[in-house]
Amino acid sequence: LFPSKDRWLYRLLSMRCHVRGKKMRWSGLSILVILESSLRAWYWDVVLLYRRALLQLIFVFVQPGTLQQVLFAGANALFLALHAFVRPYQSLHANITEALSYILLLVIGILNL
Repeated sequence: LFPSKDRWLYRLLSMRCHVRGKKMRWSGLSILVILESSLRAWYWDVVLLYRRALLQLIFVFVQPGTLQQVLFAGANALFLALHAFVRPYQSLHANITEALSYILLLVIGILNL
């Protein structure tokens, strides 16, 4: 994440900015801010942590099979509905991206049944 002339991504970005005639300004945490965006719901990081914990609990304590897959699909559907209701990010693109990832997880879970 932090600039280093040894990293290929930094070299590519700096070369691309120099070609366009822009001076490259780099702050080490700017990529994290872009990826996470600004949260509208201050508690959303906790919700994501609980989602991961719930999926891990299902994986650990439920025997592999249909019940486990149904619980995975149900949990993903629950968190998709919660995400659609809360819309936790200020950025529309971040909300759409996370919703698409939940939809993809839900479709894969349903196909596994």
